[in-house]
Amino acid sequence: MSKPKLVIGIICILLLAIVAFTGYRFYLSQRPDDGIELKKQIKYLSEENDVKVLWYGEEAKFPKGFPLSYISNLSNENWQKNNDYVFLFVNDLEGKTRFTKEDAVKIKNYADTHGNFYFYYLGTKKLDIFKSVYKDCTFEKDDMSFGYEVCEGDRIQAYGLWDTTLQESLNETPENFQEVIMNAIERIVRENENDNNS
Repeated sequence: MSKPKLVIGIICILLLAIVAFTGYRFYLSQRPDDGIELKKQIKYLSEENDVKVLWYGEEAKFPKGFPLSYISNLSNENWQKNNDYVFLFVNDLEGKTRFTKEDAVKIKNYADTHGNFYFYYLGTKKLDIFKSVYKDCTFEKDDMSFGYEVCEGDRIQAYGLWDTTLQESLNETPENFQEVIMNAIERIVRENENDNNS
């Protein structure tokens, strides 16, 4: 075989290999997730750690095994729990959930004396309540959430769990809603567990 034909042959083989590799990567990206990471996450939050997630307001779907309970009102017995990590979410993204300044005060007072308690409000309609209850509370125009959590042993106000950019992306892919919530919870538990183990 002549040299030019050999070079052309090698180039053709390389091009075929690149096309095959690119096609295979595309095929893998289109395959459904096998759920292994989700199973690990659920196991971490429900079996390896004592986590309780309480959900008030507009319902959302979460995978089986995730340690979530829906509550119908903000009576103390519904959300004051003794688990190592208690997360209370008030989902008011549609602006229809009953949530008052008195609720915010009660939750703040409880959180200030219970280091296991984390609170998140999702929505915009009642964000002004938090300005009157929490010192130095300010919001950016795109904010759609308020959080009160423990970070490195300190109680802090948390912003940025939800904003208009995230909401717009979830309008296109609503199945990612649960992922955002679960990832936020896992992040907090891991950070606190790492602090406890240091």
